[in-house]
Amino acid sequence: MAEHYRHSGRAPLVGAVTAALAGIACACLLAVVYSFAIVWIPFVYLNVLLTLAFGGITGFAVAWFGQRMKIRRRPFRCRS
Repeated sequence: MAEHYRHSGRAPLVGAVTAALAGIACACLLAVVYSFAIVWIPFVYLNVLLTLAFGGITGFAVAWFGQRMKIRRRPFRCRS
């Protein structure tokens, strides 16, 4: 009988907390840049792109740390 790979579905507590803290730290650092940019950029379209970039970079940081911390639960992962 052939065996198939089945992932464990684990989400270690240390990994989940680290990924959450990384997301919070990234959001706090980006929030300073974001707030200055929103005030000083007069073009609405650039503000929209900046908002998308803010969310994308924060999401990437959480996903990257989640992958490094070996979080394998589907709700925590961005990629399959």
